[in-house]
Amino acid sequence: MKLLVILLSLLGLSSCSTMGSKRGVTKADQIQSFRFPASYKQQVAMGIAPKGMVANHKDSLYVSSELYLKASDAMMRNSYDKAHQYFAPLVEMYPKDDYLRKQYGVNLIALGKLHDAEQVFDHLYTKSKKKNYSIGLVLAGVYTANGKKDLAKMVYYQIIKNSPGQEEACVFLAKSFARSRDYSKAHALLKRCEKGSKKAIFSYYRGKIELEKENDKGAIAYFNRALKIDSSFFQAVMGIGLIHESKGRNKKALKVYKKYLARGSENYSVLSRVVYILTNQKGSKETISYMERLSTLDPDDLNLKVRLGILYTDLNRIFDAKGVFKEILEVIPTSDKILYYLGALYQQTNEYEDSITFFSKVNEDSTLFQDSNIQIGRMLNAIALDEYKEGSDRGLKKFVAFVSAKAKSHPILDVELGAILAGLYDDIDRTKDAITILEGLEGNPNFDSDDKYFLALLYEKDGDRKQAISALRSIINSEPENADALNFLGYSLLEEGVKLKEAYAHISKAVELRPEDGYIRDSLGWYHYKLGEYDDAMRELAEAWKLVNDDSIIAKHLAMAFEGAGKLGRAEYYFKKALSFCKEETEKLEIIQAVERVQSRRLPASK
Repeated sequence: MKLLVILLSLLGLSSCSTMGSKRGVTKADQIQSFRFPASYKQQVAMGIAPKGMVANHKDSLYVSSELYLKASDAMMRNSYDKAHQYFAPLVEMYPKDDYLRKQYGVNLIALGKLHDAEQVFDHLYTKSKKKNYSIGLVLAGVYTANGKKDLAKMVYYQIIKNSPGQEEACVFLAKSFARSRDYSKAHALLKRCEKGSKKAIFSYYRGKIELEKENDKGAIAYFNRALKIDSSFFQAVMGIGLIHESKGRNKKALKVYKKYLARGSENYSVLSRVVYILTNQKGSKETISYMERLSTLDPDDLNLKVRLGILYTDLNRIFDAKGVFKEILEVIPTSDKILYYLGALYQQTNEYEDSITFFSKVNEDSTLFQDSNIQIGRMLNAIALDEYKEGSDRGLKKFVAFVSAKAKSHPILDVELGAILAGLYDDIDRTKDAITILEGLEGNPNFDSDDKYFLALLYEKDGDRKQAISALRSIINSEPENADALNFLGYSLLEEGVKLKEAYAHISKAVELRPEDGYIRDSLGWYHYKLGEYDDAMRELAEAWKLVNDDSIIAKHLAMAFEGAGKLGRAEYYFKKALSFCKEETEKLEIIQAVERVQSRRLPASK
């Protein structure tokens, strides 16, 4: 197909049914120039004319016109076999019509009948006394395809002899020399052609020859020479830039591309390279301007628009990102990725209703379906919590209905959405309802250790430490290196005041697994405090405070360790730190009392 397009271009045919504009010939004019068949009987025998038709000049013209139009239409629709059925009898009817024969030859090439096509174009080239260079170029191409390279070269030489500097012939012949590694002949030919035409393409191809010889410097020199001849010759710019890119010299390549674009050019290929390089340079804000220019040149490039939308998102240009993705959605309204992007963007700007609308349209066959519904659940959770604080349970009911419906139709969402709903109940102090939901999901294969850990937290919050410990042991049985579960279990046993050796073993292992976790180190320090080992307690709790220095519990524990060791000044300091981070009123009261206790111990005895 590519060869066919090139041949049509060389022959001056913009489509298989359009006459050459250079000749100024219309379709009607060409049909009028046909010779008519010798007899009506021939037309009937060939299947052209229906039986019983009056055989006169007018009827013959009608039949031939219809045949020609059908042949042209078939070529335009790439129905080359059908076109051949019409062209073959037409050529037989009008053997002297060169334009018709030329189109017939193109049809033969499209059918892969290159030897037949060779005969057609050889006849036409000879008839033109070897002066029609467009026919000659096609003939040379067919010769090459048929393995007759020497004949092809002879035709190219003839074309150049008649038309010095003829671009296609020079380039094709130079390429044939280069393929034979006869580089000196290729250079000499291109140099001679350039002298006669002053076109940049010849230096450009000399650069490509040097590139084939792996002579990068020579190639760049010729590419620069091509740009001196024609500063708009983007192929030379691409040649230089790609050489730099292949050597990892992206900054130099970028400089070459930008210099070319700064002249006012909006070349798609050059812009594409700039965008490619800048995209790989993370945080490059200038990528946007070049990508926008590129998108303007090809507004139908949806992949480019997606990249532009993502870049807008990365740079927090949310309004622009929404606009781009909406444009794409108009073209592909069922695209799961675009619907998901838009849902996420509206979620980011807290426009939950619009976000939910986009997420809801993601097809259930999509890999994004599950996450889309989880995001919907999270937004419904946020809406329900806000409305609950205002005294309304409308959002809660809506969320419960959503979870129930999705769990029935898509069991894979059951646990994910159930956990979000349990989190909502926990937030509004309906802990038992949260526990009931999670207990109902325990048998689900998607109920994992994170869900069980959440259930343990709820048991602890509800005052049912035995159930919490049981849940934590279950996690550790299946995941013996789950640091969070180990720490939680150890701390719970410590608070129960039982199995202290086991508590220490679990907490110590958790510290080994995550030594930089301040909360786990707090547990180890608290263990030492409980045993009256104040020096060890102060060491571990001081380390925990270094890791997390804004937590009231860690500050309070450290203060208590200092108090136990008799270091009342340090104890008072950390109790006050704990108070500054404390949020719960009951805890604030406890810490205030601790401060007063320490202060009273520091006062001298009254006389």
